[in-house]
Amino acid sequence: MKQTKNGIFAKGYKLWAVLLAVILLFGSLAFSACGGDEQNDVVIDPNGNIKPSPDGSVTTINFWGWGADGELEVFTKIVEAFNKKYEGVMKVNYIQRPVSGYADSLRNSLTGSKGPDVFYVEDKDFKAYATLNLLYDISSYVENSKTVVAEEMFPHTISRYTYNTTTTTSNEGDPIYGVPKDLAPTAIYYNETMLQAAGIRIISMTEEDALKAGYTVRGYDANRRVFNNKVAMNWEDMVSLSQHLMQITDTNYKPDYGFFSEWWFNYGWSVGGDCIQYVETDDATYNGGRYMFTLNDATKNYIVKEDFEGTLMVNGNIYTAGQIVSYADKGMLTAEQKANCHQLPSQREAFTEYVRLSQPTENVVDNIVGVYDDVSDFYGADANGDLKGYGISPKPTDINADGKVAWFTRGDVGMIVSKMSSVKQIRENMKSGHEWNVAPMLVYKEYSADGKQVLVRGAEAAHSGSVGICINRKTKIANAAWKFAEFIASAEGQTIQAQEGFAIPLQVELANSDVYLNSNASPSNLSIFIDACYYERPGDWWYLRDKQWIDNWQLILNGDVRNGKISLTEFYNHEYFTGTQATLDKYTKK
Repeated sequence: MKQTKNGIFAKGYKLWAVLLAVILLFGSLAFSACGGDEQNDVVIDPNGNIKPSPDGSVTTINFWGWGADGELEVFTKIVEAFNKKYEGVMKVNYIQRPVSGYADSLRNSLTGSKGPDVFYVEDKDFKAYATLNLLYDISSYVENSKTVVAEEMFPHTISRYTYNTTTTTSNEGDPIYGVPKDLAPTAIYYNETMLQAAGIRIISMTEEDALKAGYTVRGYDANRRVFNNKVAMNWEDMVSLSQHLMQITDTNYKPDYGFFSEWWFNYGWSVGGDCIQYVETDDATYNGGRYMFTLNDATKNYIVKEDFEGTLMVNGNIYTAGQIVSYADKGMLTAEQKANCHQLPSQREAFTEYVRLSQPTENVVDNIVGVYDDVSDFYGADANGDLKGYGISPKPTDINADGKVAWFTRGDVGMIVSKMSSVKQIRENMKSGHEWNVAPMLVYKEYSADGKQVLVRGAEAAHSGSVGICINRKTKIANAAWKFAEFIASAEGQTIQAQEGFAIPLQVELANSDVYLNSNASPSNLSIFIDACYYERPGDWWYLRDKQWIDNWQLILNGDVRNGKISLTEFYNHEYFTGTQATLDKYTKK
């Protein structure tokens, strides 16, 4: 039948209308697959209750994580628990990504349009992501949360993911961009069987109880050959114990080396030193302050005496018993104020002590003539001002191939510093017939001659690792994304991790409960990790928005210096070291 012109137009119009509807439908579905729009997000009422999205659909949360089989198993359980709790309202789509290249892959996805809603971010990377405006500011969510409460958690947890991109500070009130997935404190892992083979008695007592039982307060008493796994060794104790282990005659128990740590933080922080120090300034060139490169700072540090009952006011800041005077304030101490403080080694002294660990005994690590008026004022220097290597640690080039945990489990090294996350690997691979445990990190101490009194005590100090849970700034389902992040950091999510022996719960009460402490497997001294959570903090890779200020000098440090090829004096004169201050100045320039 012949169609009129208007009839053809009418039929064409209807056809285009149908096609347009189909295009819109599929376009909407495609958009929803990348995270949805605002209408697909759940609703959080003023009481924190969850209501389904206005259209009644299930909100899908795309979540990226990484890890080996153990982590996959743990987080599969967390996701299943969340999905069951919010069945019919929210659902997490768990996507495990390879560890290798994860950071680059995540960054590329977040700068595009198909990034995940929720994802892992290491604490060393989150400031860079925040600076690039890739992370969602969750400050208001955290402030209103009833299950993620900073006051109920260990120190340095929520603050670890706090950052002001303008001032480069992580102070109270600065934006929060993530919640911790976990904390991984460091401790000294030691081979218990080796100590016993060396004729060393192992006790587990507080300093007070040790004295009552007739022992000293040393972590390792070389004279009596007693090791106390509840008390921190000082620098001298550790060297002495390492040397003793290396003298074991039975080849089944003799290690090649006594001790290994890849981190200097514990040494410097225990005496109040650091590799950079923030100094406020009125210089209009900077945003309120600048960072000074202080890795080899030779000025002595000070700590208020433990029996001092008053307060010290220095530069407007108040210090009480047991507190270390800050870098900016120590130069302003009066003679009277110094009399109420103990003098501690400088950052340079602490750093030198660390570098001596892996250098051969014939190597002169540094000569410090001219640093102080009397060379005896420099910790460990001989009459000529020389500081030679201890030879008690493997060189980085030797240990890199298999890793420190493999060296420990094989029995090649008697003690290592490692994170709590190494427990699972050590349990599975420890050499047959060898028992192991953990002990506190080193603390700078000076003892009385009889070892029954600590005359000078530095700070408990070391670093811990952490991975954060962050939200994509572009997500269209911020409420749902937050509820999943909150679930992971809450006692509910943390309990699942703890029950699997995967991590220490973030909440203090939960960490001290049977949920964490009920393990019958090694290490029996689990409370060491809990104690560490109170004082350990992020490493230097966390300090600024990226690691450009670290990258050059750490290559020389972990290469030629720790491998014994160049001295510290040569290191300090290297262009990579001397050029660091100029790099640091760029971070806070306007």
